[in-house]
Amino acid sequence: MAEAKEESQPLSVRLIGRWNLISFEEGSGESTGYPLGPDATGQIVYDAAGNIAVQIMKAHRPLFASGDQGVGTMEEMSAALGGYVAYCGTYSVDETARVVTHSLTMSLFPNWVGTEQRRHVVFNGDEMTLSTPPMLFSGQTRVYRAVWKRVPR
Repeated sequence: MAEAKEESQPLSVRLIGRWNLISFEEGSGESTGYPLGPDATGQIVYDAAGNIAVQIMKAHRPLFASGDQGVGTMEEMSAALGGYVAYCGTYSVDETARVVTHSLTMSLFPNWVGTEQRRHVVFNGDEMTLSTPPMLFSGQTRVYRAVWKRVPR
């Protein structure tokens, strides 16, 4: 009965909470891949005030030789950046289209600051799938899909 009640709630209510990443994959037509590996980890948080924070990282990223993050080599910094996605800002919901739009105020990828990132939302029990529209990455058009599991309150 509780699941039926949740399914009748608006998307804007169902999003609220903390979610752990189950999988993060990319599709480019005929193939599917795992840009941060098949064991990527992450968390997304939506709050009732309209704020969002996202962190996704490649598992087992190589450590810096030094314990001082300010003196990493270019190779170390490149591997760290290439294995991490992070942004935060606010969000709005289009209930009819089943889309959440993330309005970014900060992002590890500087080009996303000040942009809006649309995600199609599908719920399946305590799991949520967010999918991007087709986007260009490394010269190929790809769709990214993140599957999240709700963290119990």
